[in-house]
Amino acid sequence: MTDEQGKKLQESIDGLTAKQTALEAENRKLRERAAVSDASSMVQSAVANERLHPATKSRLIRDLPLRAPLTESGDLDRAKFTEAVKAAVKEEAEYAESLTGGPRVTGMGPGGAGEDIKPEDAKKRLKESALRMGLTEKGAEVYANGRA
Repeated sequence: MTDEQGKKLQESIDGLTAKQTALEAENRKLRERAAVSDASSMVQSAVANERLHPATKSRLIRDLPLRAPLTESGDLDRAKFTEAVKAAVKEEAEYAESLTGGPRVTGMGPGGAGEDIKPEDAKKRLKESALRMGLTEKGAEVYANGRA
């Protein structure tokens, strides 16, 4: 083999090596995009049945896939990501509960056990209420006592 042929062969090898490197980089980018897409689907499924505010769900679906762990080959590490999603959902639920005080009814008047009313006083109040609504005396009695 002559020097000229050796140079041509080396140039050919260098060109192919550069193409291979570029293709490997492009392939890695495509794998990462596919991993983010898979991660997005996983987050959507994970938060679908959770009792979280819709804005929180949207934020998790938007943000978590961007932090998805990848394997050396660029694929989604499903096991690690599943754990990360569970932890993020739990953290968000705890945060929301710390702000709202958890699942409780609010804005419905004063809390507490309420006043103790004797049954006869309750019937008297119901009858008075029925009279104020325009029922007759007999109608108010039926209203207060219920059907016989």
